Amino acid sequence: MKTAQKLVAMLMVFAMVLSIAACKKKTKKISAEEFRTKLEAASYDVYGDEVPPSDNVNSFLIAVNKNILYFMISHLTYLSKADAKKSFDDMKNTMQVGKEEGKITNLTISDNKIVAEESTSYTVLILADEVLIMASGSDSTAVNDALKILGL
Repeated sequence: MKTAQKLVAMLMVFAMVLSIAACKKKTKKISAEEFRTKLEAASYDVYGDEVPPSDNVNSFLIAVNKNILYFMISHLTYLSKADAKKSFDDMKNTMQVGKEEGKITNLTISDNKIVAEESTSYTVLILADEVLIMASGSDSTAVNDALKILGL
């Protein structure tokens, strides 16, 4: 009887682990064109690049809103998921050092998202396959509003 109870308990734990893994939300990937279209429709100025900022970046866009000081959001499409992940991990390590040094007051990190707060800035970095979105501003409202426009 005790063996059956243990087996049922183990099966229930296994089922919960599987359900949690299945419910893990995948971050929506947004194309450069969708980034441009949605933000321009919301009165942001979007600038494209003629020359990508590095060899492993396929495209780079940056958007600003002339009505919001100290704000920008960028869209980088890397040549591969591995390149994007490496860049994300490099930023994560840099922000962790900033947190240890006291420059970053609040830092939240997940598999595909980083939220960093400093005394004068708020930054969100989102990884979705080979795309990296970074929004940064003097407060969280402008950053979160722009991410909401993009559906992120």
